Amino acid sequence: HEARLAIGPGFLGSFTTFSSFIVGAEMLIRTELPALAVLYLIASMVMGIGCARAGYDTAGTLIRRGAAQPGKPSLDVIPTLEEEMEDEALD
Repeated sequence: HEARLAIGPGFLGSFTTFSSFIVGAEMLIRTELPALAVLYLIASMVMGIGCARAGYDTAGTLIRRGAAQPGKPSLDVIPTLEEEMEDEALD
């Protein structure tokens, strides 16, 4: 399940994100705004790395506080088969 999520939305989704990133920069260059295209590319990369770092730091803080445990989701939004069967039996 985890590998499918990493390969599907994670890896394959990166192709569409990257292609739209490049198309946006190319459109700025074609409209004769090369300085804005360079600013767009640099700002996007800096903000992307900054957001990734913020997520990494936040996850580390939550783990240290015990609010989350590695490998175990703190909020399970996808019920397991057993939970679904229990819910059906109770209804």
